[in-house]
Amino acid sequence: MTETRNYIWIIPLIAGILAIVSLLAPAAYFNFRFYGYSIMDNLWLWGLYAAPPYGSPVEFVPSPLVMIPSIVTTALIALSGILLIVFAAKAKGRSELLPVRNVSIMAGVLILASEILWLILVPLFFPIEAYWGTVPPGMTLTFWTLSYPYYGLSISIHNVGFGIIGGFIAAVLSFIGMGAAHYFSKQRPEKIPKTVVPATPIEKVEPIAKTDFLFCSECGAKIEDPNLKFCGNCGHEF
Repeated sequence: MTETRNYIWIIPLIAGILAIVSLLAPAAYFNFRFYGYSIMDNLWLWGLYAAPPYGSPVEFVPSPLVMIPSIVTTALIALSGILLIVFAAKAKGRSELLPVRNVSIMAGVLILASEILWLILVPLFFPIEAYWGTVPPGMTLTFWTLSYPYYGLSISIHNVGFGIIGGFIAAVLSFIGMGAAHYFSKQRPEKIPKTVVPATPIEKVEPIAKTDFLFCSECGAKIEDPNLKFCGNCGHEF
């Protein structure tokens, strides 16, 4: 139990690193190849868009409705990742897990809420026609799909990238770390019992009785045995 408790800090550490790494990967991408023809583009959480085949420069999306949620999402995920890493490092080798539990649940909620916000607002307001051009009548073009209801056709344009997937995994790991820290924070650390060395009994030393010497009242001879009834020198009866 104690050994498991000592490694709980690794879970929020991995979650924090994963949250930071997810900011470096595209949140949505499109990659289409047909023989020698290739189309690709990438959109990061922080609003950077790159679509080389169209001749479009690598630039931030020129739309406040896209950039504001992108910046908010990036800031919250970056803050959550840093807090997870810092508190995980502080918890290494310590028995106190309540700070890790509190930071893990806060970071998990922030990451999850931020990515849901991005998935709702950014694709909704992304100026897809400014980059892809207008479509013929009867066709519908969105950030995710190009559909032609008349023929029942639907083509996927963008797919969710690791920028979103990595963040969701980081949020899940944060909740797992929160649960583990909460569980082990209720468990008292195991105490190593002290070895009690039994005391060595001390032998009782009996005091040597002092011998009382008697003397004969007649001749003055020393009587060493007090049980004698007659003096061994003169025969006097005691």
